Amino acid sequence: RVSEHDRPGRFRAEEAARLGVPFGPLYGRLKRGETITLPDGQSINGSTLCDPTEPGRAVAYSGDTIYCEAMIELARGVDVLIHEATFSERDEDLARRSRHSTATMAARVAAEAGAQTLMLTHISPRYAPGTATTPDDLLSEAQAIFPQSEIAHDFLSFEVPRRLNHTHTPEERAAPDGHFLQ
Repeated sequence: RVSEHDRPGRFRAEEAARLGVPFGPLYGRLKRGETITLPDGQSINGSTLCDPTEPGRAVAYSGDTIYCEAMIELARGVDVLIHEATFSERDEDLARRSRHSTATMAARVAAEAGAQTLMLTHISPRYAPGTATTPDDLLSEAQAIFPQSEIAHDFLSFEVPRRLNHTHTPEERAAPDGHFLQ
């Protein structure tokens, strides 16, 4: 799991100047959201001069694994979950024996973790185009549970958009061992 720190919102210096705040150390206090009192007695709350915080983005990656609670916890609240989907649901027994996931298992993890997007990867060559079951079939299996599923491919570039309306909780930003990930 990789998580960015939240970005503070833009400080509106022009508005601070209009309110009569002299340029200098008071700007720093206002940027931190502190309330200051000017010599004329005017009280200014710094949080009113700052745009909303931009939440940091989070991505979780699962290599060879079977459906498990630990993966759900690792992926809690991520923007993107990259999860292996080696097998189709019809081959679930084979997936369990080889300790790999089905597309359905990956979708369940994404849904239960509250991920925003699921990128399926590590699909077995047995599902090559032209066979009875194709990667598109695995994608359909995943999308039946988690509609925001996509299939990753070699050299895929994917931009993780910022969400202005969600701040990750400390629990979402922490690894299962409790350490904060950056």
